[in-house]
Amino acid sequence: MFSSRVDSARTLTTSRSYTTSGSATGDEESIRGNAKRVFKIGYEFGDVWPLFPAAFTLLNVVLFFIPIWILTTYIGRDMNAEIFLGETSIRPLLCLPVLYCVVHVLHVIMGRPSRALVALPLFLSTLLMLCISDELSRSTHGNAVALLNPNCQSFQAKADLEVQWENARKFYATCLSATANKTNTSFQEDMSKYRINDCGGYQVGLATNPSWPYLQALEEKQNCGGWCAKAQPLWTKQPVKESCSLAVAQIMQNKLNRAARQTESYCFLLLIFILIGFYIGNEVVLTWCRV
Repeated sequence: MFSSRVDSARTLTTSRSYTTSGSATGDEESIRGNAKRVFKIGYEFGDVWPLFPAAFTLLNVVLFFIPIWILTTYIGRDMNAEIFLGETSIRPLLCLPVLYCVVHVLHVIMGRPSRALVALPLFLSTLLMLCISDELSRSTHGNAVALLNPNCQSFQAKADLEVQWENARKFYATCLSATANKTNTSFQEDMSKYRINDCGGYQVGLATNPSWPYLQALEEKQNCGGWCAKAQPLWTKQPVKESCSLAVAQIMQNKLNRAARQTESYCFLLLIFILIGFYIGNEVVLTWCRV
């Protein structure tokens, strides 16, 4: 009888041990099964992994198309940014579409997602645009402050434009005087009738003053006249409301700086969400996205 009780105890212990082991194994398999259901869904039409490269490329386009467009086109192609900021700082952004294509091709070749290939475009794009937008924000604000300064020598680009505007004023005055003498009309009458680009020899003057088209565009688009100080317009007949340096300062602050700061804020928030996403999905990524 005692022997039967010992056998029963052994059987119970073995049963409990088997149950505990089986439960642990079952829990592990359940976790793996849930991860598999999340990241590899099999239906009647088969495996959906081939859709991942296209889906991930589309995600990159959705997340980064607008910031890239703002930095390269809305800010980068603005004529004021081209004059005062240049294009060097935004050139690295032109490499991002190439990166997305390379990652897409590598995912297609590998046949499965790679944690490194997922992280690379997300983090690189966000950090690169964050740095560039911060630089543009600082540059546009600094240029706006310098352009608002009444000192026309506050920085070189501003001083150079004042020199070229003064050259245009002298050329225009000489042209009007010659026209008045030739046609026996008054200087004021010819000023109301002719603009500087109506004068003979304008193309010759343009060759030595390459910023004249920029000053002309400012007068026509911003209704400004003069550069450092408000003056009679040379290219347009429209009334002016302020100097062109003041108009450019307002564009720098209200348009370019605002767009750069908004892009910087977006990239900062996006970086936080990406970090949170990688942290939350770390277990699944480690299971299914092995490098």
